[in-house]
Amino acid sequence: MFIFCFEYTKKCILRKGLPSLDIMTRIDLLFECGFSTKEDYDDLCKIVAIFKDRCNIALTEENGGIMITHIAAAFKRNQSGEEISPLRDSVFEDVKDSPQFALASELVEEIESQITNTISEKERKFFFLHICTVLTVCE
Repeated sequence: MFIFCFEYTKKCILRKGLPSLDIMTRIDLLFECGFSTKEDYDDLCKIVAIFKDRCNIALTEENGGIMITHIAAAFKRNQSGEEISPLRDSVFEDVKDSPQFALASELVEEIESQITNTISEKERKFFFLHICTVLTVCE
């Protein structure tokens, strides 16, 4: 399914002549190709809004594309019951040592309070990793 979605996205870019994807285009395509549900779509839009409202960060393909795709995949895994390998403890310790970790913690709490999907503890650690990365890139 993911390979199909990637190919569909690539075709849409070529067809529309877009130099790169706008983050909402990515979210739209994840929904249109059947990778994300309507609930996922709404939750991803909420995450984009949270970054804008709380951090004044406009998520783009460049700064947030990977995070948005990984969050969409996490939603799909949680819905299907698919397990993932946990983030290595040493990697998560590095994330926790990041200067952005405090803000990332607030964002994760806000995201979890506003979205419909649930986030498993394993996925939650990856959320922290992605959010800290976006915050670092956008400083």
